[in-house]
Amino acid sequence: MCSLLTRIYFQIKMSRKTVFAFVILGLMLLAAVIAIVVLAVQVNESSAKTDDAGEDDIDTSSCDDIAIIGAGISGSYAAWRLRDKGLKISVYEYSDRIGGRCFTVQLPDIPDVNIEMGAMRFVPSWHQLLNKTIHELGLETEDLTKAPTGNGDTLYYLRGKHLSYSELPFKAPYNIPENYRIDYDTLNWQIYMNFTTESSRSETLPSENKQYIKSLDGVDLYMQSWDFFSGKFLDKETTAYIEDAAGYDDGFAGTSAAKYVPKAKQSEWSTARFKTVTKGFQALPTTMLEQFLNESAKDRFYPNHHLRSIKRNQNGMYLITFQPTETISGITSDVQVSIKPNLKHIVC
Repeated sequence: MCSLLTRIYFQIKMSRKTVFAFVILGLMLLAAVIAIVVLAVQVNESSAKTDDAGEDDIDTSSCDDIAIIGAGISGSYAAWRLRDKGLKISVYEYSDRIGGRCFTVQLPDIPDVNIEMGAMRFVPSWHQLLNKTIHELGLETEDLTKAPTGNGDTLYYLRGKHLSYSELPFKAPYNIPENYRIDYDTLNWQIYMNFTTESSRSETLPSENKQYIKSLDGVDLYMQSWDFFSGKFLDKETTAYIEDAAGYDDGFAGTSAAKYVPKAKQSEWSTARFKTVTKGFQALPTTMLEQFLNESAKDRFYPNHHLRSIKRNQNGMYLITFQPTETISGITSDVQVSIKPNLKHIVC
């Protein structure tokens, strides 16, 4: 009995020592974790201070007054407008090409024919600033004779059949009522005259008045979709014809019926005279940037610069960081290296 009690006593004593040892070990581990965290914070703060000091120590004698990101039509125009202000301006472009959506190409066998991959036309009376700028740049323009203006020569491809605008009324491959086989613009006008409360209108409709038009059943046009409106008053073939012949830039599905109310009996697209730049629309931004660079030796253009960050330092200057890119066969991507270099520029 005495021997048993002795063993129990020693086991309890050993258990207490074991627990105490684990407690001490836990406290040591906790202290180590705290020490690591504090050290990491100190290292980060030191690094941040070093970075800030480095930014503040940057030579500002060559910094930009203005940095323009992107050499598309907007960036090129901004640089061109500011060219004679006595400022040091730099334009940074992601790719190796000037123009953005203004992109003109020529095929090898027909170099005298411009193929526009983006912007391609303008109407002088609609685009007055653009027209003025083109002439200030000294660029020549010419009529764009095959633009989709709704004239008799405009070509259509409907349900597998080629036809011109003037042939639509009697050759369009749609099973529509005979009284609808009329000029396309006249048909649109007639539909809204027949099925809305605008039957008293004879000439034009200001855009702001569209919200007050109702269909014959008393429902506001802006409160119903084109699909709902046409479903109440038109057969399916007429609806399909109107949608298909409207052109590539009109999307009827799901949109408000008020959007397509004709402003006048004769569509403005039918009488519009489109023009284009003789050298191609890309000549517009490239000429602007060329004149910008010729104005002052201080101005710069940096292609293949991918904007990564803009940071303001303690002196109120902006540090702009770029990732270099490369353009191969018209495709631009970041330079793939093990340690990506940063290109840093300052805007004062």
